[in-house]
Amino acid sequence: MTPPSAVPDPWQQRVGDAERTEVAEALRHAAGDGRLDLEELDHRLEAAFTARTYADLGPLLADLPGMASPLPPGWAPPHWPAARPGTPVPGPPVPGTPLPGTPLPGTPLPGTPLPAQAGVVRSSTAFLGTVRREGPWRPGERHSATAVLADVKLDLRHADLPPVLVLHAVAVLGDVKIDVDPETRVVLEGTGLAGDFKLHRRSVPAELRPDSPVVRVTGTALLGSVTVRRRALPGEERARWWAR
Repeated sequence: MTPPSAVPDPWQQRVGDAERTEVAEALRHAAGDGRLDLEELDHRLEAAFTARTYADLGPLLADLPGMASPLPPGWAPPHWPAARPGTPVPGPPVPGTPLPGTPLPGTPLPGTPLPAQAGVVRSSTAFLGTVRREGPWRPGERHSATAVLADVKLDLRHADLPPVLVLHAVAVLGDVKIDVDPETRVVLEGTGLAGDFKLHRRSVPAELRPDSPVVRVTGTALLGSVTVRRRALPGEERARWWAR
């Protein structure tokens, strides 16, 4: 018989990008309903994207009615476990309120393969050349960009963006350049190895809203660069230039 102390705590199991994205989208819905201000939304989004375990994600939605966080596989209790010191824990569920772990309408379960979507471009790869995507296009919920001795240029300003886009960028002796509009929230989580992974210093000021789309950029820059630049829409750039 396994000693009680040796039984693994399901809440300490690691979460993946699917669970983090699910919580981030729920937080955006809560902000759109007026339950979170922009400062609190930023704080919770950062915590969601850096969460490592189910215990890290649970409290982020615990005080938001009707919002559900992912649960460890095969475990669905009617209440959250004891949270870390200083983290509020909700009481018994209110009748009619979905239990934690109930997915939001239209949200795929963690680990469920993304359905095929017409016109969605899942990847952009360049080797000894240049790949450019601009104008109206659909990157889907996950997009990979790889530049090896080359350039990948992604303009998301007119793209059909989902609420949360996870963009995995890899630049090896090359550059991945990403343009977003002022209303897009950017989360940089990549690593620069003798390279740069950054927000462009000449980006225009952000003009964020509670329902702003989130572009989460992960990946690695090895002797290259991954750069995100917040730019005005093409028609507005000329007007801003004349104003300066």
